[in-house]
Amino acid sequence: PDWVCRAVGQAVELGCTYTGPRGVGGYTWVRGGKTGQPVSSHTGALRGRVSGSSGEDFKTKGDASINITDLVLDDSGFYYCKVAMVGLEEVYGAGTTLTVRRRECEDNAKGGREREDETTLPVWGGTMAVVGVLTVTVIVAVVCRKMRDPGAAVRCVRTGQTESDSRRGRGSPPLGAAGSVGTKHGTRYERRK
Repeated sequence: PDWVCRAVGQAVELGCTYTGPRGVGGYTWVRGGKTGQPVSSHTGALRGRVSGSSGEDFKTKGDASINITDLVLDDSGFYYCKVAMVGLEEVYGAGTTLTVRRRECEDNAKGGREREDETTLPVWGGTMAVVGVLTVTVIVAVVCRKMRDPGAAVRCVRTGQTESDSRRGRGSPPLGAAGSVGTKHGTRYERRK
């Protein structure tokens, strides 16, 4: 995931999978940027708290994931996976932002997502668009119902309605000299002249 949240004292796995030519090589993790400080069980504040996939898992499965245990607030940051294969250029992963909080993270406490699903916004936007169209349709229907009066200055005529339909009482009564004002959702608005 591109974002992970954990509470102080918990553990986290930062996943990284390499797909490409197999051969002699290895992986490392850095924190803070692609040229940031190395993440290792042998260095700095992470001493003794980092473990990685085995060399065999890396060779056979391309697994370059690491685990960090006993998280502290200062472990929060941006982590990159870097894979180096002999004869090839180094390749970086997209990176993962780790957020460490004093208390349980809300999404994780509910067993929910570790990051926002990309479909959330389009689904929400689509729902709002449907609600908007329905609202406009209801407003147009109410306004048209009120304007069916033959003496109204503006009236509604259904698109596709013929003059003979109007004379037979289908829809609004005909207007002698009506000018078209505009259309919206299949309804034409006419203004008396």
